[in-house]
Amino acid sequence: MRSLLLAAMLAGTTSPVLAAPCGGDFDTFIEAFSREAAAQRISRRTLASAFEGLTPDPQVIALDRRQGVFRQSFEQFALPRINSRLAKAQRLLAQHADLLARIEQRFGVPVRS
Repeated sequence: MRSLLLAAMLAGTTSPVLAAPCGGDFDTFIEAFSREAAAQRISRRTLASAFEGLTPDPQVIALDRRQGVFRQSFEQFALPRINSRLAKAQRLLAQHADLLARIEQRFGVPVRS
C-alpha cells in the first residue's frame, strides 16, 4: 500500500520529477526524496505516513548487489539484445514483405526509412 501511495504522489505531479539518488545511505535517500516530494506540494503528514516503519531490507540490497548485469559495460549488455532484435526485425520484414509493400503503395509509408 505504501508503494502505491508513493507512486501516486509522484505520478500526479505535472512537472518532471528528478529521481532522488540511490545506492548510498537510506536516510540520505529519504531526505532527498522528501525534499522532492515537498517541492511537488506533498504534505509532510502524507510523507510521514508513507515512511512510517519503513526500513531498508538487507536481503533485497544483497540480491541487488549480486546482479551480474551491473558489472558489464554498456556494449556487453546491449549488443546481444540489439543483435537479437535486429535479426528478428529482418526475419519479420522478409516474412511480411508483400503486406508491407502494399501498405507502402497505398499509404506512402516506406517499408524502411
